[in-house]
Amino acid sequence: MRPLDYPKMMFSFHAGWDELCVIHPSIVKISLGLVLPLSLVPALMIALTGYLHSDYYEPGVALQRWYDVAGLFFLAELATVPLMAGIIHLIAKDKGHSIRFHDSYMLAAVTPIPLWLSALSLLLPNLLFNAVIGVAGLVASASLLYHGVSTILGIEESLDVQDVTYKVLSVGAIAWGLLVALAVLPTMGM
Repeated sequence: MRPLDYPKMMFSFHAGWDELCVIHPSIVKISLGLVLPLSLVPALMIALTGYLHSDYYEPGVALQRWYDVAGLFFLAELATVPLMAGIIHLIAKDKGHSIRFHDSYMLAAVTPIPLWLSALSLLLPNLLFNAVIGVAGLVASASLLYHGVSTILGIEESLDVQDVTYKVLSVGAIAWGLLVALAVLPTMGM
């Protein structure tokens, strides 16, 4: 799958999605080729923010604290993807759909790409800009989730797609909020 397909995937049920279904990468390949490198982006940005802009966010916080939070954030991200895959699987199963865990995992790995990339906004030390980009990442992820539920999971009934998307997005937004809270820890002096 080409990186240029990702923006199309937010607005289409087929562009990029069909190719992903054909490629059907293994969970290991998804984890090593997508989840691991993209999970590093926010963690590295937290560490870099602590190094370059810690005085903007919270003066006096030790650099090691930023590094510790970055490492913890990275581990939490890695744990969140299989957890969300399990939640997607359970919600779809609860709606009466028989899907494979692999497909749930693939969707859980593709959906947070905009959130991972939104961490690049930390290069500019501006809370409003960071918040706007973070919310834009959440909206883009919601769109990916909606289109992926239909295509990756093969759920065709419109109301079921909306219901599964809404439930997964609700749990995912809570998980995202907890991850953001974790990232904000250095600025709280905790």
